[in-house]
Amino acid sequence: MVELATRMLVRDGHKVGSVTGRVVHLAMVPDGGEPTVGVVVGTVCGTLLALEQLEIVAPGVGMPCTRCLLHQDGTPPPASPAAASYQKWGWPVTVSGAQVLLTLGADAAALVLPRSLAEAVTPILAARDRAAPVLTHPGAPDHRVLLAGEPYGVPLPWPAGVAPVTGVVPLPPSATPLGPIHWYEPPHDPELRACREIDIFGAVRTTLRAAAHAQGSRS
Repeated sequence: MVELATRMLVRDGHKVGSVTGRVVHLAMVPDGGEPTVGVVVGTVCGTLLALEQLEIVAPGVGMPCTRCLLHQDGTPPPASPAAASYQKWGWPVTVSGAQVLLTLGADAAALVLPRSLAEAVTPILAARDRAAPVLTHPGAPDHRVLLAGEPYGVPLPWPAGVAPVTGVVPLPPSATPLGPIHWYEPPHDPELRACREIDIFGAVRTTLRAAAHAQGSRS
């Protein structure tokens, strides 16, 4: 599973976090459902948290993340040319302080892949005319975050090491507590649905089948 920071998280009125963590983060999760094991949670401040690193703890535990709380202080967010560009493309983004956040759910999906797998998957998607925008995130330096539109609608059987993200994911030029977000592969098409979640799933399966076949040929 992705090796990500272990911190605390507020979710649906509950405090969720690690036993040893002290910082309480805010996150948006889909209504009417709980994330499942293998999911990465994107917090409002841009931190990525592996779900299995979290557990429900008593209310009042931990200190609020001030970066996460910026969007709750009642102050209108500053004008963001980057956010305006994403919104012009139809991307579901919000602004929280200096963060431009892509809201994941009905219209957008994000997958965290090991860097080596992402580097094999992205040319397959491009060859299929389904190129995906790809982010680098300082909280997961050995991984890449692939973005897609048209989420499949039900959980897909992703292989070990691939983690769907729930909540939000920061977009450039956002800066997280660990550093800035960058494009690894910028959008080739402003329409998120140019690459769908099922397209990434298919490219991942193609890559893993090819690797298994090559391994079998050598043995």
